[in-house]
Amino acid sequence: MPLLVLTNVTSHQSRSIITTIQSDPSLNTQYTIRGLTRDPSSSRSQTLAARTGIELVQADLSDSISLRSAFQDADIVFATTITIYDGHTYDHEVEHGKAIADAAVAMAVPYLIYSTLPSIKRLSGVGGCDDRGLRTLRGPRDLRGYEDVFAR
Repeated sequence: MPLLVLTNVTSHQSRSIITTIQSDPSLNTQYTIRGLTRDPSSSRSQTLAARTGIELVQADLSDSISLRSAFQDADIVFATTITIYDGHTYDHEVEHGKAIADAAVAMAVPYLIYSTLPSIKRLSGVGGCDDRGLRTLRGPRDLRGYEDVFAR
């Protein structure tokens, strides 16, 4: 069976994917799921593993070695990043997006599905202020399109 690896397995998106696959009689027989988490011993991770039976693996998006190990034998990686609000959000998101893409390439993962949003700045065509002189939103949502371009 193809191995599907989900980053940030305790996130809403990853849990939704697990539920969708496991509740579908056809999909449930087509995939093995490996979930990545920073702390497999956390109560949230343990509850998810007990409820779903998926394999849990420790991996940190800031640690390329752990990502490469976690992507071993993966046929598909479904990736999301974690938003860290510490004043360096943009830098973290870019670093994590690059690390995911680099690890997927290094491990010859055939399919990388990178869950992202388009860049607000690129969509608006505005480089800092809108046509009324108001500051546009800036931050983690501006870089979403960047990660997608890098991954390609």
